[in-house]
Amino acid sequence: YFDGNLHRFLQGTAAFFRCSILQNSELSQYFVVGNKISFFYNATAFHFDITDMVKDEEIVTIQADSLTLELRNEQIPAYKATKAMSFEEYLKVFLFTGDNPLVMGINEVSNKKLQLEWEAENSNIMSRLFSLATKFDAEIEFVTRLNQHWGLLDIVLNVFVANSDKYQGIGNNRQDIILELGNNVETIEIHENIDDLKTAIKPIGKDGLLITNVVIDEKDADGNRLFYSPKGDAHIRAVQAKNQFISRVNGEGYISYPWEYDTENENVLAGQGLAELKKRAKVTLTVT
Repeated sequence: YFDGNLHRFLQGTAAFFRCSILQNSELSQYFVVGNKISFFYNATAFHFDITDMVKDEEIVTIQADSLTLELRNEQIPAYKATKAMSFEEYLKVFLFTGDNPLVMGINEVSNKKLQLEWEAENSNIMSRLFSLATKFDAEIEFVTRLNQHWGLLDIVLNVFVANSDKYQGIGNNRQDIILELGNNVETIEIHENIDDLKTAIKPIGKDGLLITNVVIDEKDADGNRLFYSPKGDAHIRAVQAKNQFISRVNGEGYISYPWEYDTENENVLAGQGLAELKKRAKVTLTVT
């Protein structure tokens, strides 16, 4: 094959693989949507479904996606827990029964229990798992394991406390490696995106709790206001982000959204809401 491209994502360590092959190659007959591709790369096992194929008189090009069709495509309904549950208990609710490829591995939030709700109908299993991780302030990692015949044995789901000054999260802190363009880095691709941009947030806690008794007034090093929520206001506003990405739909010019967090403490709700807004009120930057 040629033009091979293996791309791994930080979120869940999911991946896709693209490559091309000559139409007259003996292997081209296997480059069919629905077929599987398995291999090891840098001692890491990968297992893909071919999900897209384009061919002409000379070349066949495919894209293959990691994990499984069920995780990516199977839809699950809205769900509301009747009690506080652990991460693993939610998995038993969301994952299909029978030939389930996911097995629990590391679980750094095993002692945490939350009573959660998802109102969205028919979200796929994968997005529900990422949403579950976010609600638990966690990051999830999928580790593929192959059997002796190169088929899928199982997928280990590791759950880590989300990255912070105290916790590493997914991956390792590799200060022993220096990346240099032209040496061990061939190209750098920068992708900027604002599809999920928000400039205001309305945190909502347990039983409709709001942050109306909390004051937030965070400023930058020059004394200019960054994030603001006066007493009596249920919203937190990213002032500078609003000025950069102004909306013309409402009078204030903010792009607002409601955000639920399972807590009965108004200060915790405000702090978590502010942290969530800080993630959303900026351009998403991906460097590959």
